Amino acid sequence: MASIAPAHALLIDKLNQVARHLKNTFVGKDDIIDLMCICLVGRENLFLLGPPGTAKSALVRALAQRLQGKTFEYLLTRFTEPNELFGPFDIRRLREGDLVTNTEGMLPEANLVFLDELLNANSAILNSLLMVLNERVFRRGRETRPLPALLMVGASNHLPEDDALQALFDRFLVRVHCDYVAPTALAEVLELAGTWKPRPPLTPRKSQPRKFCTCKRPSPPLTSAPCAQPTPT
Repeated sequence: MASIAPAHALLIDKLNQVARHLKNTFVGKDDIIDLMCICLVGRENLFLLGPPGTAKSALVRALAQRLQGKTFEYLLTRFTEPNELFGPFDIRRLREGDLVTNTEGMLPEANLVFLDELLNANSAILNSLLMVLNERVFRRGRETRPLPALLMVGASNHLPEDDALQALFDRFLVRVHCDYVAPTALAEVLELAGTWKPRPPLTPRKSQPRKFCTCKRPSPPLTSAPCAQPTPT
């Protein structure tokens, strides 16, 4: 049996620590957390299906907070444009005749990508995501670049109903149902909630009394105009 390199062993230990932290934070989500970590290591896409309020977004955000990398999260609608995911065109380069996308802080530079309500996107977004999800390549016009994404997560409240969404849905090899916590785990949820400490309330800032200028300007001297003499009749 081949021995594990020290660097790889350290990464495995850190990933196990992240998984234990998430399992201690979320009740009844152990299987989903394990699948998230497996997809992270294997660079596979993960699809979370479940009704609202089942901690789909919270799970991904908690994992992103424990990782050292860039995260991109976006809520998709039918009005979402590709510029909102990939970035706008660089106006300065466009004036020089180069069609280059300014991807700073956008999806092409992220190590973890979370697309919420993925199946609500329009056809322009879906076509742009096919190569991104399948080949980890961003292509726009003549511009092509590899993506550093290790994990791409899509979430939705429903399964694809349109046949045009099947191609996108097939890009997610791992699909998991995220449901509500079982009633038998309610006591564990309440116990975990008892250890939660709310943030201290913000102390209102005391208003300082307004300071008015105490200097006195010299008042102009009063002048009286001579009274008009009555004209003799």
